[in-house]
Amino acid sequence: MPSPPEDDEPRIRPEGEVLPSKPPTAPSDRRKGILVRARPEAWKALKLIALDREMTLQDLMTEAINDALAKHGKPPVA
Repeated sequence: MPSPPEDDEPRIRPEGEVLPSKPPTAPSDRRKGILVRARPEAWKALKLIALDREMTLQDLMTEAINDALAKHGKPPVA
């Protein structure tokens, strides 16, 4: 029996139809993605901060977005 695909591997049905590697997010999730390019040392430093604080990098970036909004007099929304 084949093992289940990893999260980043496409799933293939016996008919040969390729399914997305991850199921789509729920329709109620109206968040939009943001792509930020960072040097490897910056990414590593942020990842270490997240690990030290026992949080995900996603949560750390959400906190950073809210901090930037507050700095510019906007309410936190992330």
